[in-house]
Amino acid sequence: MDRIEPRHIVRMFSRMTHLYGHKWASVYGAATDADGKLTASAKQWLYDLRDLTPDALAAGLESVVRKRLRWPPGPIELLDLCEGVPTVVEVLDRDHDYGPLCTAIRRRIDWWAVEGASSDRVVELATTQVERAINALRRSPEAAALFGSIPAPDPAVQAQIGTSSR
Repeated sequence: MDRIEPRHIVRMFSRMTHLYGHKWASVYGAATDADGKLTASAKQWLYDLRDLTPDALAAGLESVVRKRLRWPPGPIELLDLCEGVPTVVEVLDRDHDYGPLCTAIRRRIDWWAVEGASSDRVVELATTQVERAINALRRSPEAAALFGSIPAPDPAVQAQIGTSSR
């Protein structure tokens, strides 16, 4: 399976700078230095996104535009976008179909508790269910395969870091 390379990060920085201008540049800076080498910021992004494929990164960048994010995402938010994780707003929007993962998360929300709750409480309830679903799916390659949105963990990487989904 292809993994992202420094050239993908350079393109991502270019795309984010185009989309967000100073909002991106003031936080993350440039992807390369005067010698054409990755900056510390770009190296950190490469590390944080190391398990993504180029196609997953492209899908995440398209999600940034499609979801009209007003501020540039950080690495964790971009990973969620690349993996097809629904936002809390999408989970709470029951009038639209955002895919099987979103539907599965909605089924776990106590909608009786949502009725009449403060907006902060509603967001808290939905966020909790999103986080639980994502954690469960990341631990279980079988569950991830059912949804098809979150890639199953790479067994070689799990062996290197001493974890296993079983």
